[in-house]
Amino acid sequence: MFKPPLAILFLAAALSPLSAQQDGPPINVDSVLRELAALEDKQKQTHQQALVSAVNTLRPGSGGGAPASNLYQSAVEDTRFEGLRDKVTGFIDWKKQNSDLLRSSEMQTALGLHIRYLLLSIQRSEAEDGKEFVQPSLEYVQDLRRFLESLEKLDKVPDLIKELMNKGINESVFTTWLRLGPWLPAGKEWESNPGNLSGILEKNVRTVLREEKSPKVIETWDFEMKYEADRVTKGRLAHAADSFNTVNRPKMQFSRANDLILIGQQNRGTSEILELVRTYPQHPDFGTWVARLKALLAPPVAAPTP
Repeated sequence: MFKPPLAILFLAAALSPLSAQQDGPPINVDSVLRELAALEDKQKQTHQQALVSAVNTLRPGSGGGAPASNLYQSAVEDTRFEGLRDKVTGFIDWKKQNSDLLRSSEMQTALGLHIRYLLLSIQRSEAEDGKEFVQPSLEYVQDLRRFLESLEKLDKVPDLIKELMNKGINESVFTTWLRLGPWLPAGKEWESNPGNLSGILEKNVRTVLREEKSPKVIETWDFEMKYEADRVTKGRLAHAADSFNTVNRPKMQFSRANDLILIGQQNRGTSEILELVRTYPQHPDFGTWVARLKALLAPPVAAPTP
């Protein structure tokens, strides 16, 4: 009598209807959905608790001074020296090398501004509307301007201060330390660089004011142009001053004129663009200005005959 090979018997057993019937008991859908809802609520609570804890950790340093410096040292120790064999020695050496800087008013002010902007950014990411952040952003910019002007007096700006002011908050040592990445707003909606005065005015402030067609948008241009003019004047750099007066300021004036038109002052805005065309015919944006002027001066398109 023929006996099939053992391998064929195993294969037949694997393909038999009995194998397909080896399923578990039916799932209680209502029970599982209730469990998932409870797990989601718990995850949200944990997420919120972590955020509150991070904010409470940072808040004492938002005013600068020694609290900001102490927070910074803790963040550096737990991020840049974590996992190293000589972590303690390396961190002590770093503190010794930067002891004077960590106690300096410039560094502590930079840290205070950095932490303050980081906290403001977290608040923005939790909000649906940017309107309530216009005034805090303007107040921050005022303090930032004073700080940046104070740095102009230094022979050389320390690298650690440059890092705090010139890197985005997503790269902040505090963000790494407290795992703040998920709570930071998108770059398109909010300026990520705490030292970018122009970017903060444009993204955090003007974007909102334009939606409201608020005349305050013009004040932001006047403020920024005065800051830039003062900066190049105090720097006593003839080339920088010439570049600002002939290239950068006209660019800003063109944007300002367009915002005048946006808020309903079309005659003023058009006149200012015309003045730019007359005054700066060699400007690299001359063609853009002329095209915009022609569009503004063109007669309105007549409505089609019914």
